[in-house]
Amino acid sequence: MFGKLALNIFQALPKITCNLPARNLCMSSNTPNALLPAQTPGGLWSLTFFRTRMRYHFPRPNEVRRIKRHGWQARMSTPSGRKILMRRILKGKFVLSH
Repeated sequence: MFGKLALNIFQALPKITCNLPARNLCMSSNTPNALLPAQTPGGLWSLTFFRTRMRYHFPRPNEVRRIKRHGWQARMSTPSGRKILMRRILKGKFVLSH
């Protein structure tokens, strides 16, 4: 979802070109009062790489216990757990279990 949003934003941005030999900065007519570099190494995608990368923090101390108690397999293993999952499906919840 975020990737498509970022892709649409970057595709909507105007292409910026600059042919100034003295300076490596240029002024775009679409972005007044903004100094932008002529070329970014790796393009605009290099600016977003570190902000969108997921970090691996699993398992935290109590996370294994939480997943064993409230996870998908625990919910599906009992009739009351299946009722909980069905109730969340009918409510339209995006996350059904841990």
